[in-house]
Formats: sequence, C-alpha cells, structure tokens
Amino acid sequence: MKKLTLLLFCIFLLGFTRNNAAAQPAGSLDPSFNNTGYYIHDFGFQDNLNQIVLQPDQKILATGVALTASFTGELKVLRLNTNGTPDMSFGTNGVFAYAGSGETYGYALALTADGKIIVGGIYFNVETDYTADMLLIRLDQSGNLDPDFGTNGVVIAPLSPFDDYLQALAIQPDGKIVVSGTVAETVGFELRNAPSIIRFLENGQLDTGFGTNGVVKFTPEAIDNELTSCIVQPDGKIVASGHFEAPFIGFSNFDILVVRVNENGTPDTTFGTNGKVITPVNGGVDDAFGMDTDNQGNIYVAGFTTLPVTLELDMVLLKYLSDGQLDPDFGNAGLVTFNAQPYDVANDLIIQPDGKILLAGSIGGSFLDPKSFALWRYLPNGSPDLTFGTTGHITTDVVANSMHEFNTVALQDNGSIVAAGKVYSGTNNDMIVARYINDLNTGIASVSPTANYLVYPNPSSGSLTLNLTRFQAYEKVVFTVYNLQGSIVAQQTITTQTSQSISLDLPAGAYVYTFTAGNFTNTGKLWVLPE
Repeated sequence: MKKLTLLLFCIFLLGFTRNNAAAQPAGSLDPSFNNTGYYIHDFGFQDNLNQIVLQPDQKILATGVALTASFTGELKVLRLNTNGTPDMSFGTNGVFAYAGSGETYGYALALTADGKIIVGGIYFNVETDYTADMLLIRLDQSGNLDPDFGTNGVVIAPLSPFDDYLQALAIQPDGKIVVSGTVAETVGFELRNAPSIIRFLENGQLDTGFGTNGVVKFTPEAIDNELTSCIVQPDGKIVASGHFEAPFIGFSNFDILVVRVNENGTPDTTFGTNGKVITPVNGGVDDAFGMDTDNQGNIYVAGFTTLPVTLELDMVLLKYLSDGQLDPDFGNAGLVTFNAQPYDVANDLIIQPDGKILLAGSIGGSFLDPKSFALWRYLPNGSPDLTFGTTGHITTDVVANSMHEFNTVALQDNGSIVAAGKVYSGTNNDMIVARYINDLNTGIASVSPTANYLVYPNPSSGSLTLNLTRFQAYEKVVFTVYNLQGSIVAQQTITTQTSQSISLDLPAGAYVYTFTAGNFTNTGKLWVLPE
C-alpha cells in the first residue's frame, strides 16, 4: 500500500510540475482541445447551444437547437470526448436529434444518479394551434431514448391552453425532476406568463404532491415574466431566478427575480417576501440568466442591466444572502456591474471550488455589431480577479469581426473551463464548445473515470456520501484521503457496500482519495471548500 501511494504521488507531482512548466495564463484557449481550443458543429443553417453538463468521465454533453432554412427548430444533443472530438458512440455520429411531429428546442440538461441524461426544452404543436408545451426527454448513456420514461422516452406537458416554456431543470437526490420557466394564464383579457416551478416524478409524470398538481406559479403583475435558472439546495428547497415585469408605466420595466420554495412547493416565507425577491437595478430592463449557490446558501445571479439614456447593456452580478437580502459586503452593497462596450451581458455563472465566481457571455457593439466571447472572474468579495486576463475578464474571437455568444459554462475536474454557445461563421450561426486553461492548480490529473459518482458532492464542505456499489464483491473497502504532500489525513474502513455517509474535518483545499478493495484501487481527487 505504501509503495502504491508513493507511486501515485510521484505521478501526480510529475504531472503538476510539467503542467506548471508549460503553463499558459488562465483564460487562454486550451490547444489540446480539438487541436484549436474549440469545436464547431454546423447543421446547415442557424445553430445554437444553450447548456452543457460534464459527465463523471469528463465527456461533454451539450443541448441546443438547429434551425432549418425555413426556421423550423430541431432539438439536438451532442457529446464530445475529453479531447474535444465527437463521441461517435453516442446517438448517431455523436448527435441525438428529436423533432417528433412538431418543432423542438433544447434548453436544459442534467444527469441522473445512474448516468441517464435528462433533456428539457420546448415542443411546438405545428399540426394543431402551434402552442408551446414543456418537453422532457430521457436518454440512456448511449444517447438512445429510454422507453421507461414518459411515452417511449418523451414527455410533452401542456400545462395551459397557451404557451408554456421550460428553460431550466435540476434533479433532486430522489430522482424527481424540477424545472423552471413560464406557464401562461389569463387575467381579464390579458395573457400573462407566470414565472413557474414544476416537478415531475422520476418516470416523467407530474408530481401532484408538489404545489398545485405539480405546478407552483408566482402571480404576475404584467405580461412578460420568466424563470431561466433553477437549483435544488442541499436542504431540499428550490431556488430559481429570472425576471419580473412591473405593471406598464410607459415603457417595459423588467426587474431581476429570485424565488425560493420549500420541498413541497409552498413558498419559503423565510426568503424575501413570501418566497420572492424583486431587485430593480437601473429602473429599466434588468434580466438574470445565470445562477449558482455556495455551501452557505448564498445565491449568485448574473445577467444585464440597461443604462438610462444610452440604453447600453452592462453585465450585472448580484449576491443574495440565504434570506434573500443583498450581501452588503459583496461588491457595491451586493451588486457588481461591468461596462466595457455597449453590449456586456453574462448568460451563465459558476462558483469555482476556490470561491471565485466565473461568468460567461458576450462583449461587443450594439444590435448586430460584432461581439466577442467573454469570460469574467471575480473574487469572493466581488472585486475583479486581476490574475484573470488583465482586468478580470478575457475576450475571444474565433471569427474576425463576427458574432460570438457563450450561453453556458462548466468546470472539468482538473479545473479547465468549458463554455458553449454560438458563433457566426460568415453565413450562419454554428454551435461551438470551447475549452480554456484555468489556474485552480489542483496538481491532480483525472484518474480512474467511472460511470458512477464514487464521492459526492465534490466539491463539498466535508460531508460526503460514498457510492460503494461497484465494490460489492469485496468484504471491506478502505477509503483514504491524502493531502498533496502524500500524508494520510483521513481513513475509514467500510463493510457495507451500498452507500456510506461520512464527515471530514479538513482545511479547504485539494486532496487525493483512494478506494482500496482487495487488489483493486480507484483513485480520484477531492475538493474541500471553505465553510
């Protein structure tokens, strides 16, 4: 065991030294990814990616839409290998496509505990009245429809007689599917979009024990409202964000909206006003597209705010405390704005394991003027991270003087930044996935990828669940945690090979773990976050 441990750490430290010797600045395109730093897929006309997720083996899943020349949409799911090439074992030549008998758009992705893929989006009934319904699809790990979900792997949910839009989804630990978006309702002679949270059972049926027949609607005051992100917190509460339109006062007035409900769908009265927080930034059009939470229950939301007079769009980042109040110690009383050009918009964000906040979107000119891919990074107090680019942000142009937009961002196990969206190739918009070098400096390469999570959540605050199902052939399993100097900092012997909850009292940082059973050893890395 000591010889094995020493060998593993020699490998890790050698890789760490080599990586640092050849290090490029954080925010540089990773040339090892498809030999260019990015992968472009052209389905022939207008294409766009809306969300990516990373499998435990670090393959990249992405969903979006490909429009035909007649502007008919078809939902697409792509899977890329870790080197940025299409995974030909997935779907058909690396792509799953679904149109049904209508028109479809892909907006959201999530993975179940057993590795199945949940895709969320919109289904337009082109054969009837062309109304929009929420769409859920479940695929197996090979990109085939799962017949045990809905009807042959597909759920089309008409929640109102009008247009209903699914824009985000999350999976609860019990396998239930939480989605957010809008459900239409009529108020007098006016048709309004109600910001809504909906929950489905694991088999795709509506969960009638959640809210009212599976639906929670927040009463709208005007026409245009939406929830574009949702997250299930560790305590089971569900938080979602988007925008809320104030009653018409001469011009559109969108405010940033954050809501939280209890596990049964009732509004969380400890959050804002009856579970709802509305934040006006500049008194005009403000919107939120990306959201993440940290281990303390704080909520981070990103999007844009519109400046008065010039109507320029500034990137906006807000931090809410767990009760819905803006954090007075973050940025300017809970608010960060960024202005470089007339169009500065963040479409997604993620909290890094070191507490820094990474955002993705676009920077550029007004309207149809060229725009660049943009990544921003902020320190935990809301100040720009000046080690990222020169002023805390970077821009990338793949095609000169063209349109670039990131809609989604994620982090691979080694800290690499993966972002996706669209790029205008000169004739049409094409799907693009790009990978950037990061400077998290774990010093640990991905080892022994597996189809199932062995340690989760990861990163964590120290409270872990160990998935031991793959070790059922052994009488005992030894779980060991090492620091980066190779010293054992935690160890536990387990004889129940199902799952085991443990708590580690370790300083924040990067560690190596091993599962040892008989002559078999599985090794990986573990992040412990600051409390």
